Amino acid sequence: IRNTGNVTHTFSNTYRVSGALPSGGRILNVPSAYATIQAAINAATPGDTVIIAAGTYNERVSTKVSGTSDHRITMVGVGNPTMTKLTAAHDYWDFENFRISGETTQFGHLIYVNGADNCTFDGLTVDGNYAYKVYGICWGSDEGSDNIVRNCVIEEIRSYPMLNMDGERNLFTASTVRNGYDVDFVRLFGIGNTIRGNLFENNVLTPIELGEPGFHPDFVQTFGDNWDESYNHVIEQNIIRNAPVAQISQLSATGQPNIRDWT
Repeated sequence: IRNTGNVTHTFSNTYRVSGALPSGGRILNVPSAYATIQAAINAATPGDTVIIAAGTYNERVSTKVSGTSDHRITMVGVGNPTMTKLTAAHDYWDFENFRISGETTQFGHLIYVNGADNCTFDGLTVDGNYAYKVYGICWGSDEGSDNIVRNCVIEEIRSYPMLNMDGERNLFTASTVRNGYDVDFVRLFGIGNTIRGNLFENNVLTPIELGEPGFHPDFVQTFGDNWDESYNHVIEQNIIRNAPVAQISQLSATGQPNIRDWT
């Protein structure tokens, strides 16, 4: 694990708000043409772009169809709109420039990656508001591979991991993970995933009289007693600061020998 270098965030795209796209796909505007984000997602087909105007949308949204390698589906915010939860369950989607916040269901997720491959998550803010035991970004039991999370912020997560990654060949990069209470910054499973060039800061353990006994925040924690394998990962060029009670890493192969070969 190498902690060197600086974290640099760059993000700049320009989007039309009407008319056809060069790929031939449609522009689906929320709320002017579709009253809800989910209605626009339900109508989207490969090559389409869903554009979400500024505002707060009390929605837990989920993808319904995959794009293709040549005709991806894009969901982009203009003016930093907010939704409650995003579930990515299909392939070849690009999610850009919006905020996910408001999920309070215990053991819930703000972003849930479950079976989605070849997606990008770019310029998102994932804000838990310290809701109890709600994941920041979490891979589900159907996993998801070859995804990229970049230029994102995960913040104010309490008692559950801020990033829980699984699947294969996923990349988490150029992002900030901050302001956690009683949490692991990262739990890392799967094969060949990369955590590169991020800032991890402000991970605090609540005093025992106010919190739950046994919590010990880690930069990365992986354990084998749930039978999830975790090997061939790369963790490099990350900055960790103001995590006074955190361990750099806790690895346990109890029950699962395939926790190995990290760089």
